[in-house]
Order: sequence, then C-alpha cells, then structure tokens
Amino acid sequence: MLHGIFNNENTLIENNTQYVIWNAIESGAAKEMIVVFPNACANETGDDSNTPGFNIEHYKAYDNFINDLQKCLMPYIETHYSVAKGRENTAICGFSMGGRVTLQIGFTLPDKFRYIGAFCPAFGIFEYENYEVHEDGLFKEDNFTLPDEYINDTLVLIAAGYNDSIVRTEPKRYADALVKNNVPHLYYSTSGGDKANPGDGEHGPDVYKHGLYQFLKRIFK
Repeated sequence: MLHGIFNNENTLIENNTQYVIWNAIESGAAKEMIVVFPNACANETGDDSNTPGFNIEHYKAYDNFINDLQKCLMPYIETHYSVAKGRENTAICGFSMGGRVTLQIGFTLPDKFRYIGAFCPAFGIFEYENYEVHEDGLFKEDNFTLPDEYINDTLVLIAAGYNDSIVRTEPKRYADALVKNNVPHLYYSTSGGDKANPGDGEHGPDVYKHGLYQFLKRIFK
C-alpha cells in the first residue's frame, strides 16, 4: 500500500490505516494477508522532503518506484517473509500520489498484480496541467488497458471523494477511459465513513479508508 506525496513509510500507519485491515480480517470480510507500507519516493535518499513542492523532479521520484519495487522490494519481501507468490496472490493499492503509482504499476506489470486499488489517485496517468506543472502522462487514454490474457482476470477498483478539491475529477477521468476501453473495473465516489459517522468526502483518510475496505473485501478471492 502506497502513501501520498509529502509522506513516507510511516504516514499510513500513523493514520491508523492498519486498523482497517485488522478489522476487515477479524470480521471475516477479508482474508489474512501480509501488508507492506513502503517508502514510495524512490529518489537517491528516499527522502520526500529532498525534492519539495509540486514539480517534475518530485513526481519522477514516485514514477521511479516501479524500478525500486521490482529490483529491491519484491525480492526482499519474498526472501524474508512467508508470502504466497504469483499474481493471484499479489495486490497493490495506494492513496493520492500512491494511487497514481498504483495505476502506473498495475497497468505496466499486470503479470505481477491481479488486484489494483487506487484511492483518490492523483494527476499524471494522462496528460494534464495542475499546480503550474505540465506532464504528458504515463499513458494515453486510448492505451490505458490490460493485455487480453489479464483483462478479465484483474480487479481494478478506483474510489473517489465527493468533495475532493485536490485531484477533483481526475479519478473519474481514469474510470471513463476504462469504460471506453472496455476494461472491467469498479468505480465509485463516496463521503467515506459509515451511516452513523459519515465522512467529509475530501482528499483524506475518510475516503481512502473506505476505498481500502472495499478493496480488501474483494482481493485474494
């Protein structure tokens, strides 16, 4: 599970994200699993504050995580933990910039990930201009798809916040491209929380925890 920009490997735990996972497992909604919270800012120092602000250099450090993941993190996990290997036993998810990276990795390495969960995914999958930054995009809308052998054997879930003023309608743009490209997926927008304690629908824990719970219920099954 990947954190957002300006964060690190401790942020999601500090936000008590682990309780969502534990509760889902305890209630029987989710299967037992090993969850890894890595530092997704893959620059030379691994320090998100080393390239502060909204700029290309900062974003490229996150784009580079795909290399860190393949060359270092996944081999380390497989040699140090008793994990079930293979795409059917491997999921990736993330919030905000972590959601962008999740979509980048999931759609680039479909042979490694059967489950892809993006919660309030950030700008950058397609061409955009935001915060005075322009990027060409990691994909073109027409080629945002999966190979034939995986297209009907991959769970893709995108969750968005009703009141998200940070990524705004970008998650819906990603989902619309999947619709256009006939890629099976789940998309929904939410305020987060529950009936007793509705969330704020903004770019934060209320929404991403809701998305995470919905994702957990569906993976490894």
